[in-house]
Amino acid sequence: MLKSPFKDMVIGKDGLGESGIPTPPGGFIQKSTDIVSLQDTRIANHIFDALASLNMEFLAQTPTNQSGVAKEVDRDELNNFVYGVAYHLVENMINPIYSMINDMRYGVVVSSEKERNAMLPTVNVPEKYDLLSANSMLDNFKKATDSGIDNSIRDEYEVDIINKFFSNQPDVRDKLLLIKTLDPLRGIAEDEKLQLFNSAIITKEDYILSTYINVFVDQLLNMDDKFASEETDKQLEMLRELADDKIVDEADEVDDLINKPIEPTPLPNE
Repeated sequence: MLKSPFKDMVIGKDGLGESGIPTPPGGFIQKSTDIVSLQDTRIANHIFDALASLNMEFLAQTPTNQSGVAKEVDRDELNNFVYGVAYHLVENMINPIYSMINDMRYGVVVSSEKERNAMLPTVNVPEKYDLLSANSMLDNFKKATDSGIDNSIRDEYEVDIINKFFSNQPDVRDKLLLIKTLDPLRGIAEDEKLQLFNSAIITKEDYILSTYINVFVDQLLNMDDKFASEETDKQLEMLRELADDKIVDEADEVDDLINKPIEPTPLPNE
């Protein structure tokens, strides 16, 4: 019998037709690692359950739940929960602390409680929270696109994605938001725009403006530093002026092509 810190190994006498006892009889005894894998799984499940209790299970590293179905993020429920927490923090902690500090500092100088209360700062409770990760936002946008959701709703998803991905690049973010919000035909594919124009459903100005929106916005941002801060009506007016100029230029090019004299083709020398 071999002694081991893990277990005892008993080697009996060879039976009839059996091979001899191996040498060494026990060898190196391997410790089972199943308990480590089991513990890792339990910890991961505990983390997921803890986040799920706060409606934040999408923050877990595991992309799918135990049933194998992709996790869903209830954005409204998440925002409502966080808003409730923030509201109670402000009402039950922040405001009383400010009031206590105010009384301690100015209780003697300002004897009127009404005047001291007027000195208190106002703490607003945020109503919108940017809690979704970039991957979650992209998943939601993909689902919205695949489901054939209305273009206006899909545009809102795109605006959220732009604000999320380019929060540290304000110039790029502002430019993309201008392109997105000022495009009169946003959300419509290029071939659909052409069909609408050929059917006289949209004007040529809108078609040109939507087609060249990236170029026009770049041009105006380079020409006028205040373009991004202008009112939307003023921005659209400036963009439509560029679209009208583009239409005039294209018309002039067509006229030049039509009125260009046709030169006779010289005959080859014999």
